[in-house]
Amino acid sequence: MKKVVLLVRGQHRTSNTLGSVVDALRRTEDVVEIEFDSLGDDAEAWDGALAQILESEQCVCI
Repeated sequence: MKKVVLLVRGQHRTSNTLGSVVDALRRTEDVVEIEFDSLGDDAEAWDGALAQILESEQCVCI
């Protein structure tokens, strides 16, 4: 399976259907979840997140 990065906006409210998709992705092997809201103003955290995105083969934004 490809390495996938799941980008989630923490305060984003999803419908039940979209929420089910997000939950399924979270349980999938080789998925890295990054919550943008938790990165704040930490430049090092943003650098790490960007590195994970660039190293992934697929990126899903929610």
